[in-house]
Amino acid sequence: MTKALATAALALTVFAGFSSTAQAEDVVKQARSNDVASEYVLEDDGDFYRKVGVHTCQITTGVEEFKISRHPNDSAMVYFMKGGDLWVLHNAEIPGHGQCPKASKKMILPDIAKAYSKMRYTLVNTIKTTIVNAAMSTQQNGLFVAWDNTHAVFQANNVADYLMNTCYGTKGKVYNTYVAFVLTDDNKVIKVKGKSPEKSVVDNNNTYESLQEFKAANKVCTDY
Repeated sequence: MTKALATAALALTVFAGFSSTAQAEDVVKQARSNDVASEYVLEDDGDFYRKVGVHTCQITTGVEEFKISRHPNDSAMVYFMKGGDLWVLHNAEIPGHGQCPKASKKMILPDIAKAYSKMRYTLVNTIKTTIVNAAMSTQQNGLFVAWDNTHAVFQANNVADYLMNTCYGTKGKVYNTYVAFVLTDDNKVIKVKGKSPEKSVVDNNNTYESLQEFKAANKVCTDY
């Protein structure tokens, strides 16, 4: 009897361990303050949910990863990767009768590029810039796109790499009006304006092997 109980206890322990591991693999993130949802959950099988009131509401399936938009003016609450494409989820009104709100989602850029196993899309949290997010696709020999809170405001093709400017909007820093830097496949650098993307400029006088070389040569983010 003692041996049987011990075996049963061991089996229960192993089962509990598997259950705990599965739960630990779920990704849970708190929603933005002006979101109708309170949190988002991505299960390890790719099922994606949001918590609205007391309800757990499914958004979609097959999701690889997601990021919460922290920009208060962004119409997208969440950006998520599905099938290698970048999608957005918009806010919703709380429906009556205890129902889940309809998931208003849209694919905004296909075939997102990867670097060091990471998807190439970046969210901008500061309200000092028109641009709220940027991403790079493998289409058009490397397509870089930046969006404001509703639509694309800047794009360039034949792109090899991009970097967000860590000192954007910081007074006294060199190049602080540019929100991102884009390296083309002919080694030119496009300096993307934060508040006026249409005024972005290409450095046609110099070529660079990398954006790190460009930053070092131009003393980006150093003090004036």
